[in-house]
Amino acid sequence: MALWSIMAAPLILSVDLRTINDWARDILLNKNLIAINQDPLGAMGRRILKLDGNVEVWSKPLQDDRTAFVALFPQPYGTPIRMSIKLSDLGLGRYQDYDLFELFHGDFLGKHHYTDAYNFTINPSGDVHAFYAESAEPKTKFHKKLRL
Repeated sequence: MALWSIMAAPLILSVDLRTINDWARDILLNKNLIAINQDPLGAMGRRILKLDGNVEVWSKPLQDDRTAFVALFPQPYGTPIRMSIKLSDLGLGRYQDYDLFELFHGDFLGKHHYTDAYNFTINPSGDVHAFYAESAEPKTKFHKKLRL
């Protein structure tokens, strides 16, 4: 779902929605991921980085100078991978400071300067890490839209 949200594409499923478990239903109905996918700007995401051979970072520009990111680890390995990405390497830098938010749960990840590194862990099960960045000032209406 995280990569789908970056693609600005319709979601096509071949499943009886009455039979899926709560975990899968919660992912499919995640308002934050749906809001990223249906952002009014309508831009499609693209891969901007390939790190450590297998980790891909995708980016999608959003309305009001915001950007969504997905770090995708498509191949399972035995241990979690600790990642560190400078915000400037993600193309951020128009503003000095950014607020970062995790997309699955809407958690605030802190305020970061565009030269700071953002550190996170990707689990070894073909995991994703989805987050979005917006300028720390001025605030936009997006927080209310994403329930953040």
